[in-house]
Amino acid sequence: MGGASEANEAAQTVPTTTFSGVAVWVRDETPVVVRIDSGQTPLGAYYWTTVEGPNERVTLCWRNRCRTELAAEQVVLEADWDVRHQSVPALSRSLRELAQWYEVTPLPEQSWQGHPANGWLLQPRDAWRYPQRWWLDAATGVTLERTIFDDAMTPLERFAFVRFERHAQADLTEVRQAWSSLGQSDRVDFRLHTVAPDAMPWRLDDLPPGFALRASGWRQGPSGSRVWQWALSDGAASVSLLPNKKRRHTKRQRPKQTVRAMRTRKVRSRSSAQRWGATLIVRRNRNGWLQTAVGEVPAATLHRLLDGMRYVDE
Repeated sequence: MGGASEANEAAQTVPTTTFSGVAVWVRDETPVVVRIDSGQTPLGAYYWTTVEGPNERVTLCWRNRCRTELAAEQVVLEADWDVRHQSVPALSRSLRELAQWYEVTPLPEQSWQGHPANGWLLQPRDAWRYPQRWWLDAATGVTLERTIFDDAMTPLERFAFVRFERHAQADLTEVRQAWSSLGQSDRVDFRLHTVAPDAMPWRLDDLPPGFALRASGWRQGPSGSRVWQWALSDGAASVSLLPNKKRRHTKRQRPKQTVRAMRTRKVRSRSSAQRWGATLIVRRNRNGWLQTAVGEVPAATLHRLLDGMRYVDE
């Protein structure tokens, strides 16, 4: 366990680990190609990803700040280091801690494109999480492959490097040019403004076993409103809770509709779900708030978290 724990600790320092590579996300049998570069410069660390395809976007993190450009809208989102987890999955707990919630089985060491890699199969000890398989670069702890399975061990989604070069990094001039070009577009501040849990307008009363709060605060919504967020994890699976105050329409703003249509709309708005690979999104309406839960976990886990949310004025 000692060497595995050291590899896990290295995995948490991905932004300061120098590497370059091309990875593929496969969700719902749809591959998305991602170019990833991470390195150090005299002016600080950078982390750079480019997503190719119809939803092309560029994310560049430099000096602990991130900018993401959405090519379709020409909008730059200002965010924080947590954006990196959208590109390279990372374990946030040691294997010894994960063994409380997963049966951790080491896999035979293998070579990943010439790099020694350590692998583990995580089988959940309860119904609150999915089975997962991880392969980490033995030297740096960078995740080379992660697959999430359903209960029947059918893959739901897979992240894997198809090219990985340790100690390779982008040219500093290229990094500066990319940062400058992203700054020329319209910018939206999407940073997480940290707020202490007891100062949030909601309380979380009932967390599934093993899940702990990683961060809490608010982000700026597209309309200028605050979107509150809790980020939770069991060390291998991540969940976000996003309660957002619904906008109230006046009688003049509300579109005309029949009584039957209004009743149908009301029933549908109580709860809805959407899945993309292993990621499930569940939404609920509650006392004028739209509650959204997003995570790489079974539906029962998200519903339990939503059931445990309590507004301080209730």
